[in-house]
Amino acid sequence: MLRMKLRIIGNPIAGGGKARPRIEELTRLLRADGHVVDVQLTTKAGDARAWAADIPDDIERLIVAGGDGTLNEVLNGLADPSRTPLVQMPVGTANVLARELKFPWTPQGVANLVNTGIIKRVDLCEARKQPTTTPAPAPAPATAPAPAPDSWHRFLVVMSSGFDAMVIEDIHHNRKGKLGFFGYMKPIWRTIRRYNKPTLRVSVDGAAPIEGAMIVVANAANYAGLFTVAHQARMDSGELEICVMQEGSITSLIGFAFAAWRRKLAGMKGVTFVKGKSLTIESDQPVAVEVDGEWFGFAPVEVRLTPAVVPIVVPVS
Repeated sequence: MLRMKLRIIGNPIAGGGKARPRIEELTRLLRADGHVVDVQLTTKAGDARAWAADIPDDIERLIVAGGDGTLNEVLNGLADPSRTPLVQMPVGTANVLARELKFPWTPQGVANLVNTGIIKRVDLCEARKQPTTTPAPAPAPATAPAPAPDSWHRFLVVMSSGFDAMVIEDIHHNRKGKLGFFGYMKPIWRTIRRYNKPTLRVSVDGAAPIEGAMIVVANAANYAGLFTVAHQARMDSGELEICVMQEGSITSLIGFAFAAWRRKLAGMKGVTFVKGKSLTIESDQPVAVEVDGEWFGFAPVEVRLTPAVVPIVVPVS
């Protein structure tokens, strides 16, 4: 067995606070296999990004023990996202990347993945906020600021604007401690109470804009761990699949969610799919945007994809 120098960046409160013992067990297993393992545990937002920015050249695998948010922090901290192969131990709430690429969930399974997995290069997606003359609502104090305009923010799985992003915005401003699936109930209810149907316009690869009330830009078929929105999206396809939901009433959105849960959103009336490598989303009013489950700010926003950039360690098929 090849002995490697590894680093674990872990979020001990991920998954409802159950991550720490799993991180400790993974560390024990990897050291028992002869690997040199360095462990860093986050205590606040921004830690994972800062530590990822300081990864030495001799680290052969960077293990992210956390959810999609922790992985996104790491991805955006890396000086070169194409250099160090990433391994995820999924201990978050949705764990979309793990579901999409069929990662093991147990410490032993992740240790085996480190030892026997192969490197797959997936597409790198990036989003950038665009200047707007419409003033955005003043954000409430939060643990971490949204990315600044004109800076490209990396992501792997999904970006969206509309109702779901409004829920993420609410969580960003009001979250305290653990979340979990049930932790979304109050933010969803608060969002319903303040919701007004937005009008968004998305232009893909320079084509004429398509109008809708909610837009999902997918690099993976899985959405939020529970739904399938973009059936044909693949992380190594070299293109994004964009889902535009024209209807924006709460009743319509519930119908879309139920169809996505049953994997039957494709072909549904009021839903349009288009593929491309770059796009812009605009709106006459500030509409929330989320990236990989984290609040990103407000439209307008620009998105681009670069094929086959990020090395991910995946199970042998």
